[in-house]
Amino acid sequence: MTDTSAAHAAFTAVPVIDVSRLRSPDPRARATCAEELGRAARDVGFAQIVGHGVADDTFTAMYDAAQRFFALPPERKMHAYIGRSTNHRGYVPPGEEVFAGGTPDAKEAFDLSIDLPADDPRYLAGNPLLGPNQWPDLHGFAEPVRRYYDAVFDLGRHVLRAFALALGEPEDLFDRWVTTPPSQLRLVHYPYDASAHDRPGIGAHTDYEVFTAAADRTRTRGDERCRRVDRRTVPRRRAGPQYR
Repeated sequence: MTDTSAAHAAFTAVPVIDVSRLRSPDPRARATCAEELGRAARDVGFAQIVGHGVADDTFTAMYDAAQRFFALPPERKMHAYIGRSTNHRGYVPPGEEVFAGGTPDAKEAFDLSIDLPADDPRYLAGNPLLGPNQWPDLHGFAEPVRRYYDAVFDLGRHVLRAFALALGEPEDLFDRWVTTPPSQLRLVHYPYDASAHDRPGIGAHTDYEVFTAAADRTRTRGDERCRRVDRRTVPRRRAGPQYR
């Protein structure tokens, strides 16, 4: 058994890491946090991060905007259909995507990314991931979603610098390469269907980004939820909104 596989077999709790230290002027604080993130990435594969700096009201405003959008009639949501975009932005209806297993996903989504102007040369040249967002005709939607995207984008910059440190490299190693990243924000809704058979809402897949920050503000009772990891139940603390 390798050191990495032994660590995966041995862990009993999802690491909870306070990333507020990544904004500290003290390089030792940033290095310590980076070491914890690197260990979590190697030994577990994910972590729950707190102290992320994304304000609760920023998250709530985005969440409320997403709820209003997904509550629209299908024909209104389809006005922003992702198939109308040449750079992968917009509404993804239920059944549009099929992953492992070959069954259509029982979810709908809205995809957006870094919002570039329509006259950006990369967009005009046909870059498939860069360009303007396709916003729905819904008052009060774009502004809170943009604000949330910007906050999480800034968090991602700090986490990426931490990973550079965790690899034993200079903190700004990736800065010169990551200038206009098509970092995607995906708002996802799993419609409730009382008659549906129990099955995954989304098929098994691998994200294509360097890392994924999944917001989790679970509206459940109690101070602890459990998550199945490698056929074991591993406790995970709640402190929302949180990211993993």
